[in-house]
Amino acid sequence: MCNSMKKSAFGAVLVLVCGLGFLSCGETKQDTSEGEDAGVQEDVSGLDVATADLHNGADSEPQDTVNTDTPSLEDTTLDSGPEPTPTTPTWWQCRKAFLQQSLDDAMKGVCDELHTTPSTEILYGIRWVFIDVVEDEQAWINERLAAIEKFYAPTKMRFHTSSVVSILNPVVEIGASETETFTVEELTTDIAQHLELDTMEADEVLAALKSRLTDDGVDPAFIQDLSLNTAFSPQDFYPLMARARSTELHIIIFDQIKPGAGLNGSSSPPGHDPSVHKVSVVNMRSDDSISVGTLPHELGHFFGQAHPHAEKTNNAAEVEFKFTNHMNKNNPFKEEVIAAAESALGPSLEGSFTDFPAYNLPTDDLVQWQKVRYAHTKFAVDWLYTYRNTDLGMENFESLRDFIDAGLGDETIYRKNHTQKSPPKNNCMLDESIDRVTCTLGDPPQTLQGDHQLLDGSILLEDGYSVNIMSYIGKTLSPTFEDPRMAFIPEQIEVMNLHADTPVRQMLRNYLK
Repeated sequence: MCNSMKKSAFGAVLVLVCGLGFLSCGETKQDTSEGEDAGVQEDVSGLDVATADLHNGADSEPQDTVNTDTPSLEDTTLDSGPEPTPTTPTWWQCRKAFLQQSLDDAMKGVCDELHTTPSTEILYGIRWVFIDVVEDEQAWINERLAAIEKFYAPTKMRFHTSSVVSILNPVVEIGASETETFTVEELTTDIAQHLELDTMEADEVLAALKSRLTDDGVDPAFIQDLSLNTAFSPQDFYPLMARARSTELHIIIFDQIKPGAGLNGSSSPPGHDPSVHKVSVVNMRSDDSISVGTLPHELGHFFGQAHPHAEKTNNAAEVEFKFTNHMNKNNPFKEEVIAAAESALGPSLEGSFTDFPAYNLPTDDLVQWQKVRYAHTKFAVDWLYTYRNTDLGMENFESLRDFIDAGLGDETIYRKNHTQKSPPKNNCMLDESIDRVTCTLGDPPQTLQGDHQLLDGSILLEDGYSVNIMSYIGKTLSPTFEDPRMAFIPEQIEVMNLHADTPVRQMLRNYLK
């Protein structure tokens, strides 16, 4: 997590219990990929992290920047293709059997061995789904895998290709639409290819889809209502296809994700309920000119990272951080998350949270763990992205405890980084005369250099030479594979490691187990 809230590897397990009806959680469903906390992150090329063309170990050694001493892209060892899938059960498969009281002694022994302690390293299998035609799919994949491995080296996450599929004559050619929907009957040929079926008959394809979803613990009410007349938008259809193959991380490659929106990539963080019929996917454009940081940025969203900025919507010099709104948004526990974090870490919030959500953890313990997870998600990094005004000027918060006390006490909190849409503008920009990023902050506005204590190590890195990869600042930096000039900060790395262990993400297979 951050300086005040650390952990090794753990995930939100309450979700599983809610999804299978063992606990009433009281959430209100929203139109997100995986439930209430999924809020889709869509990045716009005019503002995004890497370029004007870019849209949107458990305890790793802290690294403020990506190591630039790595080989060039051409020298990088590339993925040679799909690898064998282990036959051991995933965490989610063990959890389902535990909740359904169907564990035999043999399976219990395996589940106990694999899923009661945290993984120090996770190898994910990526399913690359080509909706657009790419001339050399393997070369395209290899370049993206090299970029992912470069940026995620400080985390406990690794990635390889588990499968590749090209959808011929796709019915759904885009990833998102405000108006278009398609019935299951219209989607028959697409579904058959996604699921790699040997039939194109609509009734048989529907039956196969229902069978896949049933076997993987999807809400029976959804499956019962699913028919040939059920309609899906593109942004619901692709997460449904990913849910039907839930052990793989799906990256969907389009010519255009959302026509007219300027998106080169999009994704969303883990939801709260594995029984929901859809899971997050990572959408990517096929354009080779898109920055090296695009896919790592979108995977950041997939593993729980939000943007460090907010949009400026008025003429005020400073942009406020709305603490209460931020805490309550997509958070079923509201202010309870703070008390849970205090209980787990102590009143100062400076302890280490190392609990792991074993597949057989009791329900009450899962509820408490989930509350602490939400506290991490909401506050662990944001206190580094904000500041307060004092008689001495703009100042950082001293700690997470200080930040939370300020928010609960209705103190005005401000964001260090902000953007505006029209005209496109970021308060942090490259000063070409010194080849460093500077930021304009405060009222009256003042220009702060990249080594300023308000900025260095949170929004900016290396005294302003590099930037936080989840920001939109990098578009002015002309990043390359050899010198990306962006990275995750240590606190982001720890939060992503946390999200890797949430129940929805533990549906994904760890190929090292």
